[in-house]
Order: sequence, then C-alpha cells, then structure tokens
Amino acid sequence: MTGAEVYPASRIKRHRATRDEMATRRRRICEIAEIERPATVRQIYYQTVVQKIIGIEKDDAGYDKVQDLLTDLRRGGVVPFEWIIDEGRYARQPYTVEGIPQALNDTRRNYRKDPWQETFEYVQIWVEKNALVGVLEPVTREYDVPLMSAVGYSSISFLHEAARDLSQLNCPISVYQLGDLDPSGAHAAEVIEKDLRGFAPEAEIHFERIGITPEQIIEFGLQAALRPTKRRDPRYRWFRERYRDVDVLQGGQLSCELDAIRPTDLRSLVRQTIERHLPRDRLDMMNARGDQERLQIGRMLDRYLDELHEPAPITVRHNGRPLNGHWIGEYLAESEKASPPAWSSFGSDHADVLYPASRIKEGAAP
Repeated sequence: MTGAEVYPASRIKRHRATRDEMATRRRRICEIAEIERPATVRQIYYQTVVQKIIGIEKDDAGYDKVQDLLTDLRRGGVVPFEWIIDEGRYARQPYTVEGIPQALNDTRRNYRKDPWQETFEYVQIWVEKNALVGVLEPVTREYDVPLMSAVGYSSISFLHEAARDLSQLNCPISVYQLGDLDPSGAHAAEVIEKDLRGFAPEAEIHFERIGITPEQIIEFGLQAALRPTKRRDPRYRWFRERYRDVDVLQGGQLSCELDAIRPTDLRSLVRQTIERHLPRDRLDMMNARGDQERLQIGRMLDRYLDELHEPAPITVRHNGRPLNGHWIGEYLAESEKASPPAWSSFGSDHADVLYPASRIKEGAAP
C-alpha cells in the first residue's frame, strides 16, 4: 500500500493568497497599526476582522497570521516597535540615582502639579485585561487618573487593598470598568463592584461599566467581531438569562471582546468619561501652573549647582565616562578671562547634560 493510499489528498481546495492580496493585506495592517497606535496585536487582529481584510478569518489561524505579519513588519523596520504594546511582560528594577544632583534634576524634569487638588471627587478606571493597560495609559496618565488592571477576576487581596484605599477618601468616588461582554467578563464586573462596596461600606462609591456594552457593538459597528458564547463557561446560563432580551447578542448566544473596539475609540471613551469630572480647560489651567512651578524648581536647582561646582572645574560623567559638552568648554574658557558666571546663567536645562535622568524607574523595563 502506497503513502498516497494511506493518506489521500484532501478534497478541500483552499484558496492561496496571490502576491497582490498579500501586499494589500500587509499595507492595510500597516495602516491600521499607524492609525490605532499604540495597540495590542489582538486589537489589530480585530480591526482586520471588522474591516473584512481578505485572508484574515475570525479564528485562531487568522490571529496567528496577523501576529506573524506584525512580527515581520517590526523586525523589518516597517512598523515601529512602540506601536505594538505588550503589557504582559515587563522587568522590575528599583529606581536609583548617581547622587543628589541627578535626583533633584529628576524631580525638576518630572514635576507635575496635581490637577485634582481643587476637585472634590476621586476617579478610577478599571480594565479587565492587563494587555490593554498600555493602550489606555496615555489618557489616564494625561489626566492623572489611577488605572487598575483587574486581570479577569481580581484576587480578593487586590480588591481588599483597593477598597481600603478608597475607604480613606472623604469625597465621592467614581469607579469606571471596562471588560469583555461575555459570561466571565460581565460577571467579573459585578464581583468587583460587590467587593469594593463590601470592603469599603462607608465609602460613597459610584460604579459604572462603560465598556463593552451591547449598544457599543452597534455604535462602533462590531457585529463582525461577535463570536459564539462559550458553553463551557460556568456562568454561561447566567449570561444567557442576563442578556436574553438583547437582540444584538441573540439572547446571550453571542459575545464580544473588549479588544474589538478600536484603540482610538477606546481612548476617546475613557477621555470623555474622565472629563465628566475634570474638564479639559481645568486640566490645562493646572498644567500651566505646574509649568511655572517647575521653573521655580529649576531656579532652586541652579543655586544648588552654583554652590556645588564653583570654583572647582566641572566634570561631566555619562555612563561612567567623562564627557564635556561644548557649553562646558565655553564656561571654563570664560572663567580664564573674567570671574566665572553663576551656574544659573546657563539655566537649569543644562543640568540634563550633567545629570541625565536615571534610566530605571520603579516597575519599568530598563
């Protein structure tokens, strides 16, 4: 018996993409990555599904195609690495400095005035998936709002710690949650709300799930991203009962992942939610005050550097090696002709040359 008889050819004829189709797919994925940056691989994949890009099916094989193509595009320098984020993997190293001047200059560089100090309320954003932290962080960082990563069902210790912090606040608290619209995602949101209220009974908590909702599936045109609800999920029956009258989910038979929402739409949703409490004009006003105070810190740093470096010569060290900027040469040459000018005549920005920011920040990758 021959091999052909034991393993006959499949009767299914699969379509092989032409060169033009592969080039079009590559171009469209590059366009999506540029528009939606920063985004996760899964978010890019869902946009290829929603936009019905040829050759990308709504299955694991389709996801693998997008993932492999994005890997090739990044290795080839076509798509910048920072456009695609992965918050699931990171290094931890404590923040250290070379000395007091660098620490003071880091303070000047990173100084930011609290924009909420004149607003009598507190806001948190909770997201179900750690992978989406990097997608939302540009907005929450801009508005100085805590971003809590629940990672599905949060541990009871994490919820207790979060509730303990909320219980110490003497103001109204608004917690906004984002997660998948499926049995586990929808139920996890209810658990978070229940435990936060239970562990902080005295706190005035407003809890609202802002995504993903059945209405958003229609609003954002995500029907193509819907998938059958997993019957093996222990909360399958609960989900079917909860959404039995929702037509877009066919009574709970269909589900939708949060990743299906365009990253730009997701960030806009979070921004609009935060601006219910902190309008953009107030944020701009507080940032302007902070800029003025940063200049004051710079002048304080100037005076400290004056005392530290005069009359001794200035030695610049970068990565353990001596390095002299051209302005240092001008400074030393001037001192031979006349009395040396005060350090502040150069401005504290020059401290960045002498004392660059510490490369390692707490919780960040080196």
